[in-house]
Formats: sequence, structure tokens, C-alpha cells
Amino acid sequence: MRTKYLVVLVGGVVIAAGLAAPAPAPAPAPALVTGTTPSVITGVERVEQPSASNSNAAKSVTVQCPGTKKVINASGYVTGGSTKVLLDQATPSADLTEVTVSAKETDPYTANWTVIAVASCADPPSGLTRTEQIGLVNDSTSPKTTTVGCADSTQIVLGTGFDIIGGAGEVGVYSVEPIVDAAGRAFNVDVSATEIDAASFNWRVDAYDICADATFPEQVVYADGGTTSDAGVGVTVYCPYGSAAVGTGYAVDDAIGEIIVNSIDPGTGSTTTGSSVFAYEEDGTYSIWHPRAYAICANR
Repeated sequence: MRTKYLVVLVGGVVIAAGLAAPAPAPAPAPALVTGTTPSVITGVERVEQPSASNSNAAKSVTVQCPGTKKVINASGYVTGGSTKVLLDQATPSADLTEVTVSAKETDPYTANWTVIAVASCADPPSGLTRTEQIGLVNDSTSPKTTTVGCADSTQIVLGTGFDIIGGAGEVGVYSVEPIVDAAGRAFNVDVSATEIDAASFNWRVDAYDICADATFPEQVVYADGGTTSDAGVGVTVYCPYGSAAVGTGYAVDDAIGEIIVNSIDPGTGSTTTGSSVFAYEEDGTYSIWHPRAYAICANR
């Protein structure tokens, strides 16, 4: 079993800090399988597709990768939703050709809004596959966490995805956190969700990751937005020079049930430079919270 670490980029240097009491001798990270010359992921690009703009309470939209490229990460964002619309799905298709993103109103909201699906696409690296973990708890308890890992323990995670089943706009994902080994490469993803307002219905959270053979350099970096009392906060983390963002993640662990996330984006235009997340106080009543953005970076 791999040891869990956090990796933070400070002044261009990667520093790993254990999240739990360290074992006497942590297991070494798996070696690159290609020998002396690491490969790279080629053709990385960001594509998006907006939904209709109207005042419907729920919307879903799908975006496809161009040509023969495949999905390596699923994300999306909402425009015009203010503090009353959250993302409740960003899932890669089983064949990794498209991404579906859904958003729902948390309370009745009369203004027009739009949800945009974002797919990070690339020429498919060796071993590219999607892994899905259905939430094991489907009831009215809150919060819940679902963990997904690569089907092959020698592989590493490129990208992430999630889906809330039965949430009806009252359940939000507050954390999509890549878990890394001693070398700074992601091997698991924890997806955590909670009720925004108290609800009695059953729901679950499903987790997705996109994995590939460990044939390329990879590291996970994060940036903290600081402790804030603002009603809405965005935070961006950038991948180191010479690398591209292949996956996204975030965490707002200290404001469970009070904060909604409605923007997760790996870049602007056609590039994937890092990861940005934007979160809001849903009812405008929470005083102190602390957002974090993660990026899974490759090719350095």
C-alpha cells in the first residue's frame, strides 16, 4: 500500500510532507516503466461547450474531444448563477471521448444562467483508462467520501471527475483531492460531498479518475486561498514551467455545508496551465473559510 503525502510547490521546489505518522521506511515510488528516457503527454488542450442560457433549475451539457484525442480530465463552470447554482456532475465518458457536466440551483433562482463543460484532451498515452467508484453509502447521512484509485497499482492518476446521484441541488462536492506518493504523483482521488441544506432523501457521491502508465514525470501542486470571510473567493495554482495541467482538484474542508463550488477550470482558451476553483457562501452566513486548488502536472 502506498504511503499518502501532500506535495506543495514552494519557489519552484517540490516539498513533500506526510499526512499521517510515517512508516519506518516508506515504500518507494514506482519507477518510470520506459527505462532511462521518460515519455511525455502530447497534444494537451482544453475544449469547452456551454449549455443554453435560461432560468431552468437544472442543466447538463456535454463536450467532445476533437479528432482522435481522448479525455484526461473532466471539469466545468457556471456563469450567471451567483451563489445559488452548484456543480453536481463532471464526468468523463467510459470511452474517454467526452465530458458531461451538470449544475443545479440550490434555491429557487429566477435569473438566467449557463453551465459550461470543460474537457482536457490529449493524444492518448499508454494505458489510458477511466476508473469509476460508485458511492458505497446511499442514504441521507452527510457528509460522504468516495475514494477511487487506478485499476492497475503501477499506474498514476491523470485527471478527476465526480457525480452526485440524488442530490436535487441540495448536495455539493466540497473536495476533489488527489492523493500522492513520495514522488509527488497521484495514485488515488478522494471525492467528498455534503448537504448544503438539511435533507431527508437518499443520495450518494460517485468518484472517477483517469489513469495511465507511469511513463512520464508528474507532480501534484496546490495553492491556498488563505483564510477569508469573503462571500466568494477564487484561487488558482499554476503548473511549473515546462509542464501542463492534466488534472484538477480542490478542497474547502473547513466550511462543510456552507460553501458551494461552481467553477473548476484547468486554464483559459485552449491551454491547460494549472487549476482554478471558485467558491461561494451559499447563504452568505459563514464567517471564516479556506479554499485550496490542486493541479496535477505532467511532462516536466
